[in-house]
Amino acid sequence: MKIVLIDSQTPFRETIKNLLLTQIDFEVAGVGKDGYDAIKLTDQHKPDVVVLDVDLPAFDGLKIAASIHMRCPSSSIIIIAAEMDDTMILNAVYYGVTGFLLRSSIFDEINKAIRNVNVGNSYMTHEIELRTFNMFSQIVRKKRDEQFKHSISDELRVSPLHITRSEAQIAAFVGQGLSNKQIAENLQLKEGTVRNYISLILQKTKLKHRTQIALYALNNGFYCKFESGEKKA
Repeated sequence: MKIVLIDSQTPFRETIKNLLLTQIDFEVAGVGKDGYDAIKLTDQHKPDVVVLDVDLPAFDGLKIAASIHMRCPSSSIIIIAAEMDDTMILNAVYYGVTGFLLRSSIFDEINKAIRNVNVGNSYMTHEIELRTFNMFSQIVRKKRDEQFKHSISDELRVSPLHITRSEAQIAAFVGQGLSNKQIAENLQLKEGTVRNYISLILQKTKLKHRTQIALYALNNGFYCKFESGEKKA
């Protein structure tokens, strides 16, 4: 696979180049020191992978990555940096970068990273992977909390401990859309007993009707396996 290597530090750049040349399936098609070289060499060689230092003098490394991705979308891009914050990671993904390496770990990981991105996968140094997962988790939790805030009304914010295990089971079946008769058959109760349970649930939870019990069960994660009469037979 053809590789273009761009790094602003000459000794570091030469060391990485020599490391890549030890791999029989790697061809170092071009080596450069700045954003100008990155664009020129990518246009010239159409490489499979561009290894790009984002801390380039007089250039915005991420904007260079974006330009490479636009000019040669078939080239996978790996960025190198001494450190990466959340903003850099998000912008890099937005600009088409699929590989992320820290300078501190590049010698151990660059060969693996190149092979991964070349076949369409992504690659991240473990530290960046953890940071990205934490960032993603925060985004998901924030979205979840916002959705819960809007989807669960105050009258449904009732502690499950206000009801007994049997009542929770009844509520779960209500949440699954079962009729009183179906619930009675599943629990081997009389239909009137089920109605009494539902009345108790409404009383304890301060809910007003069966639909709210169903929402209450769903919002609290209540679930019971329903066995139809046909299956029992």
